[in-house]
Amino acid sequence: GSTIVAEGETGADGYFRPYLPLPDGAYRVEQTTYKEGYVPQVNSVSYVYQGASSGLGDVDVAELENQPLGYIIVKVVGTDGNPIAGATLKATAANIARSAVPNPLFTQTGILTMEADGSYSLTTGTDGTVLIPNLIGNTSTTITQLTTIDGYQIDTTVRVGQITGTATTATVTFVDPTVPEPQPEPTPAPEPQPQPEAPKAKKVKKSVLPNTGDNA
Repeated sequence: GSTIVAEGETGADGYFRPYLPLPDGAYRVEQTTYKEGYVPQVNSVSYVYQGASSGLGDVDVAELENQPLGYIIVKVVGTDGNPIAGATLKATAANIARSAVPNPLFTQTGILTMEADGSYSLTTGTDGTVLIPNLIGNTSTTITQLTTIDGYQIDTTVRVGQITGTATTATVTFVDPTVPEPQPEPTPAPEPQPQPEAPKAKKVKKSVLPNTGDNA
């Protein structure tokens, strides 16, 4: 019913042991608090005890699984490795726990906003990164780059960040190539200009010596 039989906190090993003999009846185990960085199990676990043998000596273990939260770091850099601040990206909606963690696990320098369609708008900060926090495990987030700063071209590759049960963090990096400098157009060679013809030398008529019959 609504009568609380026992309540307390788990120890370092994750167990809470009330050590109370329970009379026959139906019992419900509920989790009321949780550790930051985890999503609590909201479903209760129920047990029914019947018969005299269900007193001391019979032990049931109620396992309540809390799923750890993860986050995706989205990073935009140039081909030289320098961070690019002010780049914008779009991410698909992911399974996010809104109130589980009040603050990101590391300093958020970028801007994260939720759009009306459930997607995320991302803007990188001074370190070239932006964080998608509070992601529940087994979440895939598809990310595309929309804009970059002057002097760079956007990385058009669509990337996916994956949060799994064992890997609660992921880094997705976009590499923006630099815009190639425009090459000057080759100057065409000048067309040869026609040269004026040189004036022809005048022919000078040689004088004819008179025929005197003197061979000398």
